[in-house]
Amino acid sequence: MNKARVYLGRPGLVSALGSGLAEHLDGLLRPSENSPLTFSSEWVKGKNRAFGAVNRPLRPFPGNLPAEHRSRNNQLLWDALAQIEPQIQAALSRYGADRIGVVIGTSVGGADENIPLFQHVADGGGWADIPFKQQAQLLSSPADFA
Repeated sequence: MNKARVYLGRPGLVSALGSGLAEHLDGLLRPSENSPLTFSSEWVKGKNRAFGAVNRPLRPFPGNLPAEHRSRNNQLLWDALAQIEPQIQAALSRYGADRIGVVIGTSVGGADENIPLFQHVADGGGWADIPFKQQAQLLSSPADFA
């Protein structure tokens, strides 16, 4: 029986804890007195809840990026990829693009990309007035982008 080898490389991380593996480990193992969580009543009516949010500026997209790839998830991914670009290039050179996978964890799944449409309809507008961005909500969207 031939066992295939699978490797996981160094991760690129962006979250409310910070950016990069070192900041995440530091935030988890030596938490500061200031919580990385953001408190807001915007999402649950009448209740102030804690949310993890990335509130720092993210790496801008390349100017020629197609509109279907311009989502918050992909911008977080683009920012995280900057941390591991040398490893990605080395893997591409050694194995080729068809042998490299993308693993991403997200808690929003791109749903925020369609809030303008949902708000428009809730305010009495029509469904056809604003395009629904299904591609932004597909779990394959970040992998297709990367």
